[in-house]
Amino acid sequence: GDSLPGILCSGFRVGDRQKFEKDTGAGIYCAPTMDVAQHYSKPKKLDGRWVQVVLQLRVKPSAIRLVADPKATEFEKKYWVINDPDHIRAYGVLIREFHLKDYVPPEVMVFGSSHPEVKKLLKALQTEAASD
Repeated sequence: GDSLPGILCSGFRVGDRQKFEKDTGAGIYCAPTMDVAQHYSKPKKLDGRWVQVVLQLRVKPSAIRLVADPKATEFEKKYWVINDPDHIRAYGVLIREFHLKDYVPPEVMVFGSSHPEVKKLLKALQTEAASD
């Protein structure tokens, strides 16, 4: 994605969007599995092919904070929150051919496909994928 060069050059930083800060403290949100992480990397067209890029991370085990908020969805409970940027490193860049039409954004996983804002997002993705 667009943040890849910055992450690889400067490392991670704690962002402004901290949905579970009360539960986990402010931190960097990541996921231990591709099953979750893939939803946070929208495929991009590169040399006529759709590709998805996902970072492989190394995390200090004792730094992992699990989301346990009772209001969290089952999908959100799969997140890891790392409070200190020094405790997380990218050590691999995973690239796969993955068409935009097959991409499921995280909003679908969190809010469901019937949510009005998610419906708008999905329609926009379908339009973008169809223009290929």
